[in-house]
Amino acid sequence: MWQKSRKKEEGFEFQAEIKKLLNILSHSLYTHKEIFLRELISNASDALTKQRFHSLTNEDYEGKELPLEINIEMDEQNKTLTIIDTGIGMTKDEVVKNVGTIAKSGSLEFITNLSEEAKKDSNVIGQFGVGFYSVFMVADEVRIRTKSYKKGEPAYEWRSDGTGKYFLHQIEKERRGTEIIVHLKEEEKEYTDKTRISSIIRKYSNFVSFPIMVCGEKANQVTALWKEPKKDVTAEQYEEFYKFIANVEEAPLFHLHTSAEAPIQFYSILYCPKVNYESVILKKLEHGIQLYCNKILIQADCKALLPEYMRFIRGVVDSSDIPLNISRETFQDNRVIQKMKNILIKQVLGLLQDIAKNDKEKYEIFWKQFGRILKEGVHFDFENRETIAQLMRFNSSQCKDAGELVSLGEYTERMKPEQKEIYYITAVSRDTIEKSPHLEIFRKKGVEVLYLTDPNDEFLLSGLGEFEKRPIRSADQANLDVLKDADKGIVDTSSEPQNYDADI
Repeated sequence: MWQKSRKKEEGFEFQAEIKKLLNILSHSLYTHKEIFLRELISNASDALTKQRFHSLTNEDYEGKELPLEINIEMDEQNKTLTIIDTGIGMTKDEVVKNVGTIAKSGSLEFITNLSEEAKKDSNVIGQFGVGFYSVFMVADEVRIRTKSYKKGEPAYEWRSDGTGKYFLHQIEKERRGTEIIVHLKEEEKEYTDKTRISSIIRKYSNFVSFPIMVCGEKANQVTALWKEPKKDVTAEQYEEFYKFIANVEEAPLFHLHTSAEAPIQFYSILYCPKVNYESVILKKLEHGIQLYCNKILIQADCKALLPEYMRFIRGVVDSSDIPLNISRETFQDNRVIQKMKNILIKQVLGLLQDIAKNDKEKYEIFWKQFGRILKEGVHFDFENRETIAQLMRFNSSQCKDAGELVSLGEYTERMKPEQKEIYYITAVSRDTIEKSPHLEIFRKKGVEVLYLTDPNDEFLLSGLGEFEKRPIRSADQANLDVLKDADKGIVDTSSEPQNYDADI
């Protein structure tokens, strides 16, 4: 029906090389077809952001009464999906310039023209001008109906089947903004299903700043809590947000809400669960950091932002400084990610140090659940191994029972005045350790010995080598000459270093 209303339609040819690029963009660039909806919603969000900005600086514009929102409608019979925004809209020249030309991004140009201060708050997502064309993964034809916010500008319709031509003609349209009508391929009918569309929105675009209405119901219900000032967020909000992103029922053990301005700007909320699911499911945990760029999901399980020994951490990291590839699914330059990673590691370790110092009960819960994983950092994170060593906990000969734990720092504070080394002994249990003949001389001298019942701990401490410049030794390999004056007493020993097996 709409075809009969066209008048004075102009046809335009894409350049030959752009025809090839268009085929790549629509068929080979993206990993998942559903990404097209993320891209169209991102474009709509950009248009709304621009409109909000212009409304602050320009009082004379179309549609002052219109709410800033995105509406999505589906028509199963006609196999169409329509995305409608009340954003800035486009003039004829802007349509040709921004939509008719691949890799010509109106969003990028908008950001370029903003002042440095305004850029920080613009939240414009698109930077490549190609995301729109992902729609041809699912569409036979696409129509764009748009009316500019500028007073007196007529509305236009752009249409193309993505094969190399597009057409443009003037239309009647009352409301400011843009409608994208997607004529779906026969095999892509799933995108007329309300439940399917809502699930895609919750996955990728749940934190878009503007309401996204699907058939009259708001689909994005959760606030991007990481962008809120910490003083304005309640404990209940933190807990509910964790349950949402982690898809669990229980509250987290603790959280870390931070932001960084330099050298990279980003926002984050990180959580530690109460339970180590790795010990429950008996397999290695998947990384749980969701990476966003201006509130749009880029990766649901970003492995690059935290090391393996922090794989138990769940949360969200959002940055507009990430150098994404053209499909906004992977990174172009990992140096920026590495800088973010370094900051996040130090923030997590710093929080753990604070909890260990000020809330020992909570830290012991953490250690008993995740200590085995955290200890991996001693071998794989040389830069932070000293901090990780300070966070480690062990049972020892000074503990009342197997449940009590001591840190290496506490051990060194209790060392005898002349004690030069830190000692440990390994076995399958505390009971087995306490029956060891190697402990007799340490008991006589009143020297504390760490009890290692985790088979990885001996490897861990031998790899660490020393703590606060004190060598770490296995009790059965200790040098008696070093030990003999630990309590300023006398131990019967020869001038040559001996093994306790020979002495007892």
